Amino acid sequence: MREYLFAIFCFLSPLFVLAEDQFVVYSLQGEITLETNKHENRIKKGDIVASTALVKIPAEGFITFICKKGGWFSITEPGNYSLNKFSDSCYNVKNSILTNFTKFMWSQVTNPLEDKGRNRKAYFDNVPGAVFRDQFNIWINPMFDTVNYSGAAGDFPLSWKCYIENSRFQFSLYNSNNTENPFYHIIIDKLKMPIADIVPRIKQSNTYYWAVALLNEEDDDLKVFNYVSPKTYDDVLGAIEKLKPAFEAKTEEIYRTAFMLENARYFAEAHHYYNQATVLDPSNVLYKATLTAFKKDYDIK
Repeated sequence: MREYLFAIFCFLSPLFVLAEDQFVVYSLQGEITLETNKHENRIKKGDIVASTALVKIPAEGFITFICKKGGWFSITEPGNYSLNKFSDSCYNVKNSILTNFTKFMWSQVTNPLEDKGRNRKAYFDNVPGAVFRDQFNIWINPMFDTVNYSGAAGDFPLSWKCYIENSRFQFSLYNSNNTENPFYHIIIDKLKMPIADIVPRIKQSNTYYWAVALLNEEDDDLKVFNYVSPKTYDDVLGAIEKLKPAFEAKTEEIYRTAFMLENARYFAEAHHYYNQATVLDPSNVLYKATLTAFKKDYDIK
């Protein structure tokens, strides 16, 4: 009986190893090949690679793999590398944003049922639950709980949904030191307020609050609007830059920046980067699907 159980364990063990030790090709440069069972093939971005494979890196070739655990590692020197030596070498800086991004990318590639680009919020930090208040009949995307805006990427709409047709709305802006009385309000009949329309009334490096309600009703559920300075935005981009792996091609860097900016609630800026990634790599299904989902989520026409 003992021998029988041992035989079963020996048979199943390789399967467990393969299930645990797989990598996704995140970014690469050069004609990098993969040797598996004496067969050699050129690998491409998005491939799922087993730890039993041998990777051959040519001169001036680079590659970065994403790990299932939520990290990544790069190979930047030419040579032949057995990936089973890298199972414990995933680069993870203990940063939740980076971990969330690598887990998101892993799921996009390895889960055939994943609706590409749509489930981003599941990998973001501090997303409040959606609260629908019947008395107002208005729903606002919970990501809009805080909006950061630098002005570096153009306009962006503050949008909402209403379940009463032909409605009119009162949009209000408040100073941070007076959240009782709005310093600006306007009556509109659209389901969005362009940020470009409120920027002339506010100053950079200041925090404001906004609310929207049906006409003749009130809404005390104020949303945060930070009109950040160029330096603050540059610092955010700098922090995102520091999270890059040893090798990352330009399009992957742009897409990652977009994801991390959206996570940081820089929506206009994230839209710019998502669009740029799609322009640079129009055949990339994930980039295109993410941009489409982003525009739908925030009602961008």
